[in-house]
Amino acid sequence: MANKSFREMGPDFQYSAGGSTFIDIPRWGVLYEMMLRLSFRITTGGTLPAGAKFNTLARIIRGLSLKVNGKDTIVDLPGSSLCALAYNTYKRLPYGMSAALPSATGTAYDYVIYLPVTLYLPHAVRPDDTGLNLGSPRIPGVPAQLKINWAAADCSDFYVTPNGAVLSNVTCEVSGLYESDPEPLFRDGPSAGKPRFWMTRVLDQRIVDVTQSNSAYPVIIDEKTGVFYRSLHIETLADDAGVDTVLANGKMELKVGSDVYGSLNAGHLKDYMARFLGVDPQVGVYWWNFDLFRSAITAINTGGIPADLVLYMNVTKQGANTCQIAVTREGLRNLAV
Repeated sequence: MANKSFREMGPDFQYSAGGSTFIDIPRWGVLYEMMLRLSFRITTGGTLPAGAKFNTLARIIRGLSLKVNGKDTIVDLPGSSLCALAYNTYKRLPYGMSAALPSATGTAYDYVIYLPVTLYLPHAVRPDDTGLNLGSPRIPGVPAQLKINWAAADCSDFYVTPNGAVLSNVTCEVSGLYESDPEPLFRDGPSAGKPRFWMTRVLDQRIVDVTQSNSAYPVIIDEKTGVFYRSLHIETLADDAGVDTVLANGKMELKVGSDVYGSLNAGHLKDYMARFLGVDPQVGVYWWNFDLFRSAITAINTGGIPADLVLYMNVTKQGANTCQIAVTREGLRNLAV
């Protein structure tokens, strides 16, 4: 009998300072979400660390990747972007992310944060049409592996200038929201009676360095891969802190060759986030949604496009050192296995 429930996926991740560790994901049915519980300690030195980076505490995870069948990566994001996506999805920062950063020298600060990795389709009419089928008694599935690249022990992932701060006592527990023994056939709709399947929500990121101001800075979103793009989640960072001034002049265009798929001001995306998502947008974060009225029919299908899908932005170089734009691509496709 099918049911949805959270289950501890175990064993716990082992921390490797500046390195990576992984676990094989239990094959208990269709996986809709993973929840990471991360606990750690930051101990300050004789001078307080300076230059807190965007979504500071979430940077305990330098990178997280979910790979299916050993060859198809469907999630590949840093912890800071997982946090930003969760804020937009659930209208609040993940639990623990609002904790105060260290404020005294020579002091140990303990933190516990939770980061979701959402594989179902938020804001959709039928969110559970999308998930990762790992296999069940009635429906064959595929194996998957979760990998974490960890922050360094010197806190350089958290701060521009750590000033001797040290990261320690790191633990990571993972739970999964599964549908166990799902029904093998669709029950209703145009596919009623046909074998059930799940589309895959893919989340990955392209990061570009902005070295000078440019009225039409190009970021290649897709090279005719056939992915249906549902949204773009854009972060603008100066010295690793979120800023709105990179896109202060605003104009953005999404084009295939000379064909314009969308053209608007970056401020419109902020307004849309406030109205559609009901959130006060984070500084330096923009969300461009393509599936209007919660229908994937209006997503951008890159299967038949004649040229690359490119995002052009009017950017203004910011920051004393680095200026970056990180574009998280949310798409739908079948598994490449």
